[in-house]
Amino acid sequence: MSRYTVFTGVGTALVTPFDDSGHVDLDALGTLIDRQIDGGADALVMTGTTGEAPVLSADEKKEIWRFTRARIDSGKRKVPLIAGSGGNNTEAAAALAHDAELAGADALLVVTPYYNKSSQAGLCEHYRRIAGSTSLPVIAYTVPSHTGVNVAPDTWRKLASIPNIVGVKDATGDLRHTSRLSVMLELPARRGGFYDCRGLPLTGLEKRWLALCFPGQENYTRLYACTDTAGQELLYRSRSRAAPFLVEVDRDMTALGIPCYAASRRYAAAPLCPQLLGYLDGEGHGAAGLEKALDALLTGSGARDTLLCPVTAQGTLRTGEQVQHLQADSGAVGVRLTLSRSVQRAAEAVAAQTMTTGCILVLDVPTAALRACVSVPGFDPADPAASLEAPDSPFLNRALQAYAVGSVFKPVLAAAALEAGLAPEYDCNGAVVVDGQIFRCAGGVPHGEVDLSAALAKSCNGYFIRLGQQLGAQALLQQAQALGFGRSIGLAEGLTAQSGALPGAEELAQSGQLANFSFGQGSLLATPLQVAAMMNTIANGGVYRAPCLLDCALDETSGEELSAFARPQAERVLTEQTAAALRTMLEQTVAEGTAQDASGLPGGAAGKTGTAQTGQFTAEGKERKNLWFAGFYPAEDPQYTIVVLQDGQTQAAVSSAAVFAQLCTALHWLG
Repeated sequence: MSRYTVFTGVGTALVTPFDDSGHVDLDALGTLIDRQIDGGADALVMTGTTGEAPVLSADEKKEIWRFTRARIDSGKRKVPLIAGSGGNNTEAAAALAHDAELAGADALLVVTPYYNKSSQAGLCEHYRRIAGSTSLPVIAYTVPSHTGVNVAPDTWRKLASIPNIVGVKDATGDLRHTSRLSVMLELPARRGGFYDCRGLPLTGLEKRWLALCFPGQENYTRLYACTDTAGQELLYRSRSRAAPFLVEVDRDMTALGIPCYAASRRYAAAPLCPQLLGYLDGEGHGAAGLEKALDALLTGSGARDTLLCPVTAQGTLRTGEQVQHLQADSGAVGVRLTLSRSVQRAAEAVAAQTMTTGCILVLDVPTAALRACVSVPGFDPADPAASLEAPDSPFLNRALQAYAVGSVFKPVLAAAALEAGLAPEYDCNGAVVVDGQIFRCAGGVPHGEVDLSAALAKSCNGYFIRLGQQLGAQALLQQAQALGFGRSIGLAEGLTAQSGALPGAEELAQSGQLANFSFGQGSLLATPLQVAAMMNTIANGGVYRAPCLLDCALDETSGEELSAFARPQAERVLTEQTAAALRTMLEQTVAEGTAQDASGLPGGAAGKTGTAQTGQFTAEGKERKNLWFAGFYPAEDPQYTIVVLQDGQTQAAVSSAAVFAQLCTALHWLG
């Protein structure tokens, strides 16, 4: 049932009883109300023309509405209260409509202006003003024998376009007049779609059809097998309906004599990046992600195409008449993103095969444009309610959340050292003591004599702790900030990645906290998007660009670019020499160090692993860890920066470096 359905069945227009002094007799009115409700009336019409409306003051009408509302609410059976609130003074009628809503009316019965004999254009404006003064459904009432003016069929068609004018009380006594009426059906509002960097659609990938059904036709049985359960239920409920209606079907049935209208299903059965794109609420507006952030652009005015159906009193199409498809321009536009549909699909396929919780990000190295954003587990944006109770937070876009980063942060210290002209060597015995606190390398295994390159490849905690002490807190913080840590990244207005957390200088004045910070532990938090921006800066020769997602608005009919979205400014934060040295070191990390699961790729790869403690434990006492890999591919001529995070893991089935390698292989075959 529509939200504007007032009642079904019989609505009784009640008289207004008066006492001997000429005042409204509320006791007698209460008896009448109870009798009607007990007798099975489906609605009560108060202060209509039958209810002596012309002789009632505005205050008396409001008193009757409030009394009736209270009487209905105190009874055992609730019925709608329809308030007669018309008049020949438009502004007074609009004010009365507002008062009726405040008094608790469920709908309004508004008679055409009487005595003045308004023009048809005047009738339209009269009703438009009254309907605009209230959120209640409005039933227009024509009784030309009393008012001196009738509503023409064309005027009814115009009034039907006003959303909350939902019904007609026709007291013309002329069935031929009624037979000239038309039913106006709204098609779903057009909403701008999302497109990838090549103009390929990311939404609206699947077609659907809306079949136009008229009563008395043999199309119900034909349509039954071509629709889903909801459509079948609608067909069953509407089998005796005296008006045309629309039902969704899985094919175009126009050739079979059933008019069909194409529409698109917003989200495919296998939806693309649901956390990033988001989903719609019950009214068709964006509720999350880019759908919410860009809702005004995607929606436009919200104007809908309509079907004007000339029908008989029985709701069938009039002989010799045709359905008119009235097209409306809502101004809704599409949006082209920097995403690549093929890269996104490849990343989603790899994530589905290898990960239980986590995310994958892919950036275009020269521009920092986001090519793929995957967060697992996912959800169905066409039915988000089905995932409300699902474990592992499927609505969470992990790419935009802040996590402990661990050793994937070590390239920041390596960059600071190279920028400062430092390349110390250190003899690692497997542990470092700082102010009585022991910091161990992984497994407590000694690395022996290591320089900066070897320390990065072997992820030597002791080396980076000593390096952090040598560089000092201020130099480390400055380098981290220059590479994007501690600041949020906005992808769209209203869609921003978390800023993460950098420890303050006061905190790092404590030697133990500085030691933690030097190998990516302690209070340091960062998003996968920030880590991707850092690694992309190294791959891009030392030039930092904040990752971007929005390309331009599109006219979906012509494909014309309407306006481009602003891109973040590039900023050199590392010398070319430093960036080149880091790229070589990160290649060695893959070839000989902790990231060998990413080795053997065509063109080579470079990157850094990271394992971050979370302080969270399973019921069995196993600590959950964040398992990172951040790198770029191919190493010899970087095209993609890729970050893989598996969060909250005790032991991943596939390492994050191996996930990276699988994705790189797929990208290689994509060309």
